Amino acid sequence: MKRRNGVETLTPFQLERSLGTNEKLTAVLPKLLSVSVPERTQAWQPYRKLKKVRDSTVHLKSVDHYVRGKLDRESLYHRLLDRDPLEFPRTATRMIRHDCRQSPDRWLEAAEERLTKVGA
Repeated sequence: MKRRNGVETLTPFQLERSLGTNEKLTAVLPKLLSVSVPERTQAWQPYRKLKKVRDSTVHLKSVDHYVRGKLDRESLYHRLLDRDPLEFPRTATRMIRHDCRQSPDRWLEAAEERLTKVGA
């Protein structure tokens, strides 16, 4: 794995603990699975929205839950409730599909089918 200090060999545990989600998705998985980098796909921008909401949920800051003196369009709650409830599950399945397009697991196909039925 190329890092700032040169090439570094990481165990799976070290890789899991020391790399961020974006780095895993853009550097590790494309090499392991011989797929293109997802930043160049249509799924990347929706993924970035999902990641921001995920980060706000996990690392909750005051700005994420309390907006003073203005119409709330930025809080975590607004971002969760002011959208199609299927948007994030669809985004997640698209990102997974990008890495598994050669041989998708049955559970992924079943999840995509359920999202299609629910969204119809």
